[in-house]
Amino acid sequence: MEEEMDEAESQSQVYMACVVHGHRVGVSYYDSSIRQLNVLEFWEDGADYPLIDLGWRFYLLMKYQAQPVIIYTSTKSEEAFLSAFQRNDGMDSAPTLKLMKSSIFSYEQAWHRLIYLRVSGMDDGLSVKERITFLSSMMDIASEVQVRATGGLLAILENERIVDTLEPMDNGDMSIAIDSVTEVSLYPPVFSVFGVMNKCVTPMGRRLLRNIHVHMNVMDTELFAKLLKLGASRELSVLTYMGILGVKELIVFLHGTLKSIKDVPYLVKKFNSPSSLCTSSDWAAFLKAALCITTELSYIYELVIGVIDVTRVKEKGYATIVKEGFCDELDELRQIYEDIFAGTSGRGSNMMQVSSLELARLPHLHGEKLVPCIVYIQQIGYLLCLYEEKLDESTLKNFEDVEFAFSDGDNEPRRFFYRTSKKRELDDILGDIYHKILDMERVIIRDLISHILLFSTHLLKAVTFAAELDCYLSLALVSQQNNYVRPVLTTESILHIQNGRHLLQEMTVDTFIPNDTKILDNGRLNGNNCRQATARSLCLLDEFGKGTLAEDGIGLLGGTVKYFAESEDTPKVLVCTHLTEIFRESVLPKSEKIMFYTMSVLRPEESSLPVEDIVFLYRLVPGQAHLSYGMHCAMLAGIPEDVIKRAALILDATTNNNHVERLSNENLTTQDQQYKDALEKLLAFEPRNGNLQLFLQDIFHVT
Repeated sequence: MEEEMDEAESQSQVYMACVVHGHRVGVSYYDSSIRQLNVLEFWEDGADYPLIDLGWRFYLLMKYQAQPVIIYTSTKSEEAFLSAFQRNDGMDSAPTLKLMKSSIFSYEQAWHRLIYLRVSGMDDGLSVKERITFLSSMMDIASEVQVRATGGLLAILENERIVDTLEPMDNGDMSIAIDSVTEVSLYPPVFSVFGVMNKCVTPMGRRLLRNIHVHMNVMDTELFAKLLKLGASRELSVLTYMGILGVKELIVFLHGTLKSIKDVPYLVKKFNSPSSLCTSSDWAAFLKAALCITTELSYIYELVIGVIDVTRVKEKGYATIVKEGFCDELDELRQIYEDIFAGTSGRGSNMMQVSSLELARLPHLHGEKLVPCIVYIQQIGYLLCLYEEKLDESTLKNFEDVEFAFSDGDNEPRRFFYRTSKKRELDDILGDIYHKILDMERVIIRDLISHILLFSTHLLKAVTFAAELDCYLSLALVSQQNNYVRPVLTTESILHIQNGRHLLQEMTVDTFIPNDTKILDNGRLNGNNCRQATARSLCLLDEFGKGTLAEDGIGLLGGTVKYFAESEDTPKVLVCTHLTEIFRESVLPKSEKIMFYTMSVLRPEESSLPVEDIVFLYRLVPGQAHLSYGMHCAMLAGIPEDVIKRAALILDATTNNNHVERLSNENLTTQDQQYKDALEKLLAFEPRNGNLQLFLQDIFHVT
């Protein structure tokens, strides 16, 4: 049972398909735990771009972003692209690559499958045109590779019974039902606040932590109120204790316990879906999650282990999971089946005896290498299987009761199946016994599930507790690793940060300089926002005046600052601007509410050291910046020296109100003369009497 559970733990729930066309790659991956379909496309311009580099970008997507368990692609995919799948550096487990026939990813079939997709929120009765409009709001349906990858994946998932299907529509087509379609971008998600904070080990914990980040982005007031309440709660005190005091062993122990809890909401939904097949691994994962935390969960656990035997599939070699002794009729059918098909090879001792008797009756059917046998094919029955060559008509005439049924195509070795009187007798006596077993087990399991669903509230309550604990542990672990501290939440209108750091920026620079932030309840102004702002609002404004004339930007910024400074209910405003002229032209009102800060710069005397020796200290200090140091930034960015020198000349001329001299060099002089000569010839040309062909040859120097 432990082996089955460990196997279930290693299973992922993300299925991916990719289509390569030229230097464009369409990707679609489905997360079955949240029923979400993600689509994207990436490409490189230029025919010289190595296809293996596209494969490397796909590998990064696969490793950091999607983490699929299976990847489907066409058998016609380029080998250079497929080589990316051979990488396994740093991945816990490499996904399985399955090559599918290219027709699955054909545009026509994929488009047909896509337009009958049913997404939550889509109204019933939409026309095809309305469906296309609905889907176009969620993905780029004009992208051929996106359509092919997405439609192909949907067809595969339907065939594998991973997605739910609805009743056939008026035209007879089945619809696939999912919750959402999202167009994502290609980047490692670790480079985000969520990516940094996410150390969750359960799917439920990851979803909860992501929802918290999403809701904070849209300022969910209800959630914010809960966080304020949490600020004084025992849960956050426990979090502080674990994180700051460094009880690492406790965190590791709790994480190890949580890892065994699989996605119970997904499992319950799967159990309750008529189109889903519940495997022994699903039940093993469910049992491990439903340990005896409460009396109700203890009852569920005992109920399941009284019906389900998760080790039976491995022991018996076929899909049967109902515990032996639970149903006498089922046990009798399974005993008959196992007597005929003992072991996992599909050829039991009894079947071998029947095969021997049949071959003794038909001695001329032996092949040179492989001996014929009797096989059982579900829903078809018992057949005689011959290898290598099909019997010709003259041979069949010698055996009146031998009738050709079908062959299995071009597989090696080729197999040919025949019906005989003995096989028909087996069909009559035993029938489709395997499906009788499966049908009986489905009835038993459906009854079990109906009892489990009565306690779904208790299950989800326990799962919610586990998800919250997972989030607490994640935040505690990250805080411990990165030396983050717990904020003191208050209802007062102040913001006071000491040695503040940016979670993402400090990951991208060699040296990060922390800064203090102190905005008190006196309305002192560092910025701007909208008319609905109050004294409790924090307004942030960056790049003010961008896209306008400098004079217009200065005037608008000055007016905005004056509006806030003279407001009775002044919010806390932070303005970042490159318009240093606002300080020299006295456009700002004099007010105690307005304070100026700048980033300190170590700038030596101009007479002693060159501009290259300017050092940015990244420290916020009181004062104003009168220079932008744009040319120095350009130099650090690697802009060519001649461009920087030209910029310095233009800056000096405009600063001193001098005329900017046109750049002069040999190439420009030659080009100017060519344009001048062409203009003179054009003015001298007589269109009525002149030879246009000779004129154009002269202008463009064509012989």
